[in-house]
Amino acid sequence: MRFNYTTNSHINEPNWTSGINPRASSSRISDKAFSFRNSCYGMENNVWSVTGELNSRFSNTLQNRILFTYSDIHDKRNSTSKPFPFIDIWDGAGDAFMSAGYELFTWTTGSQNNVLNLQDHLTWTIGSHRLIGGLNVEYQKAINTYMRYGTGYYKYASFEDFKAGNAPIAFGLTYGYNGDKNPASEVAFIQSGLFLQDEWNVTDRFKLTYGLRADMTNFVTPIETNQAYLKLNWRDHFVAKNDPNYATFQSPRVNTGKWPKTSVLLSPRVGFNYDVNGDRSLVVRGGTGVFTGRVPLVFLVNMPTNSAMIQNTITVTDAKTLEKFKNNMLTNVDDMIKLLDAPTTPIYGDPNSTASRASIAGIADDFKMPQIWKNTLAVDYRLPVSFPLTLTVEGMYNKDIYNVVMRNWNIVNNGNLSRFAGPDNRLDYSTSTTGNYLVDKNVTGGAVILDNDTRGYSASFNTMVTAEPIKDLNLMFSYTHQWAKEITGLPGNQAYSTWQGLYAVDGPNNAELHNAQYLTPDKLIASLTYRKDYGKYFATSVGLYYAAYSSGMYNYYYSNDMNGDKNSFDLMYIPRTKDELKFVDKNGFTAAEQAEAFWRFVEQDKYLSAHKGEYAEAYGAALPWVHRFDLKVTQDFRLRAGKAIHTLQLSFDILNVGNLLKSSWGVTQTTSPSNYGKILRYEGKDANGVPTYSMGYNTVNKQKELYSRTYEPYRNSSNCWQMQIGLRYIFN
Repeated sequence: MRFNYTTNSHINEPNWTSGINPRASSSRISDKAFSFRNSCYGMENNVWSVTGELNSRFSNTLQNRILFTYSDIHDKRNSTSKPFPFIDIWDGAGDAFMSAGYELFTWTTGSQNNVLNLQDHLTWTIGSHRLIGGLNVEYQKAINTYMRYGTGYYKYASFEDFKAGNAPIAFGLTYGYNGDKNPASEVAFIQSGLFLQDEWNVTDRFKLTYGLRADMTNFVTPIETNQAYLKLNWRDHFVAKNDPNYATFQSPRVNTGKWPKTSVLLSPRVGFNYDVNGDRSLVVRGGTGVFTGRVPLVFLVNMPTNSAMIQNTITVTDAKTLEKFKNNMLTNVDDMIKLLDAPTTPIYGDPNSTASRASIAGIADDFKMPQIWKNTLAVDYRLPVSFPLTLTVEGMYNKDIYNVVMRNWNIVNNGNLSRFAGPDNRLDYSTSTTGNYLVDKNVTGGAVILDNDTRGYSASFNTMVTAEPIKDLNLMFSYTHQWAKEITGLPGNQAYSTWQGLYAVDGPNNAELHNAQYLTPDKLIASLTYRKDYGKYFATSVGLYYAAYSSGMYNYYYSNDMNGDKNSFDLMYIPRTKDELKFVDKNGFTAAEQAEAFWRFVEQDKYLSAHKGEYAEAYGAALPWVHRFDLKVTQDFRLRAGKAIHTLQLSFDILNVGNLLKSSWGVTQTTSPSNYGKILRYEGKDANGVPTYSMGYNTVNKQKELYSRTYEPYRNSSNCWQMQIGLRYIFN
């Protein structure tokens, strides 16, 4: 039996840019904007778990292992602010300036996860076969409370508007029905798995492992159907108006009372290990198989949370309604509800109800839990020298069978849209033949559907050398190169914001295969360790560890919404020549000055200069490499305890020790001097429909300077050297 309890708490700055679209191009805390202290939020994490294991040996050929685990996980946000609306005040030009109030995603936000897992594995040895069969049953329940804009949310165009009491440009509120101040949504499911595997020693040198696993997920929580949402017709999303099938097309519907269908997913697998010479000097190993995963529960909880059956979310952007808040910035939620004449009891169970200011989350009828096909092939070669020296070469390839993506059905079909003129001819959502880029204007928070995609893949190549040239001196060197392409890395924990957060040329629904969000294309690691035993009770170990890698991927995109879909993650077009983009006079700089400065920036930037005439790829640019060394020294003291020998170990670590020797060593870079990749701003179209732009600038010594360099050192404590001392008692 084992019991574990961990607790953790920390303070976070307010969400960077999320809110009611469109978003600001700068974060709420940045060189362009500031946020008051009470707008930050705290996070408390508490986890306790108990594990029990029973191993039984019925005979020399038959054994059984039962493993039981129960975990209770609580995550809760908190704030030092008193209940008060969150207020965004922009700079008058569509960018962040000032924020204050109770953080807009923190009011009552928390989750509780209870996980019960039971595994039973039976092993039976029959001659050269070792059969392993078993079952795995997991019950998981999640209770989630989430009320974005739970204290109210106001966004003002400028500080002057705010001071004058003018109407905001956006308002948001989430509240519970029947006066419930802490409404919660719940999802529970049972995931069952059966497997059978055979480890077959075909010969003394060749081992073959093959098996089959079957997984099934059953949702056991009842949820309610929003009848108003069920009636909504999404035809304009699926079919263009000029399509000959438009009139007869039957649109699928969003049923918020329907979990994914129960289905059995099969995962066949096979692997081998071949000792070529019979002495482990040359080993070839590999395998292929299908693996089934799961969806983060928060995305499943989105459906009941956004069903408007337990709570209601209102987002207001129309000027007429916003005029109600002119000289009338309410701070009491009940007053806000009354002013907007919002329902205080659930109304959407009635088939005659009509959707209003809706935010919809649903699941596609044919949705499948994620599955991936994994393949690996490796060679381990022990070189014929006088000391241990091994070379390992390994390749891996993974292909998505079912990956998880978000699609917004409230965006019109591409066939209803025209394109910009000129070299950057992306879709222009302001030209929709339906009169609006939204399918239904009453759906203000999206109709985001959990769906599958099959296009993602990844691959890696790794080579590693290990050696022990003299006794107790161990050396290791490894290099890894990776490729990884995906449609989305699911950058968020709410369906709508996750969809919004996709970088794309033609909008999130048209996101293309791109570098994975968390890709590390190349990485070098090396280590040198030496251990010296002396006397009878002492040992000293010294280790030096090296890592070199790019510290992240980033994007080049416009600082505002270019294509008119109210999302501000539009990837930039990189001109083929200096004169291909059209600039306008802006911010005290002429169009010619900006064109010259922009082209100088392109030429000095490794990624932009290599991709002229193309659209920037999402996460296509990599930050410069960083090289880091860590030093570890341990001293062992052996202690006699009766007949046993225990060890008291004192450790001394210096992380990023190179930074201790020179302040510029081991320091990552940031794209802060180039506005984190947002170097251009869309300024509109000329008479011919060609887009026009302006270039951003930094203010240095009260002087405006157009962007001129991509990176600068990231001045953060994470880049400083750190020292830690540890004490460990090891029972033998």
